[in-house]
Amino acid sequence: GKISPDEKVDKIVAGFSHMLLLTNKGKLFAVGDGTNGKLGTCQLERDGTTSRFVAARTPQLVRFPWAQNQIMSLAAGEQHSAVTTTDGHLYVWGQGRKGQLGVGKFCHCYPMPAKIELPSGDDFATFVSCGKDHTLVATASGK
Repeated sequence: GKISPDEKVDKIVAGFSHMLLLTNKGKLFAVGDGTNGKLGTCQLERDGTTSRFVAARTPQLVRFPWAQNQIMSLAAGEQHSAVTTTDGHLYVWGQGRKGQLGVGKFCHCYPMPAKIELPSGDDFATFVSCGKDHTLVATASGK
């Protein structure tokens, strides 16, 4: 998917070598270096016996198979990305070697958005911010 002529980019966030763009129609696009799956597009290229994530020179659609609601906030870290949705969920993707994805384990990468359960279980994620190797989430209850 591409950004259609009748869409406008409402929000842009930048990581170290990638950007996320949110349109007025609620679509999320990623562009830049695809290393470690931080674009969330799962696009791979094969070179003989190895595969690597493709860099995107033009915005590529990030698909959310589980999200039924609009994106509220978005953030890009050095090697990972995250969004919160209007139904209060947090989604993360990219490199998690230092635990910055919050998936409960250290991992090389998550190449597509993964829904994260917040520690309190029933809290509502309202805002997300990513740094070099960390992710911060604000919740409706102030946690």
